[in-house]
Amino acid sequence: MAVYGAPVVVEHLSFESRTRGQVAATLASVIEAAKEEPRREYSLAVLAAD
Repeated sequence: MAVYGAPVVVEHLSFESRTRGQVAATLASVIEAAKEEPRREYSLAVLAAD
């Protein structure tokens, strides 16, 4: 969630930095969209290895 909130990260994206609440709402929407049949939307997430 910290990534979407960092202005330097979203500098070249199509949206401004977001609050934690806005990111949570976006993630909830993406999770719901992934359950649709047929699936029309795909999102990519990256997780850093420990």
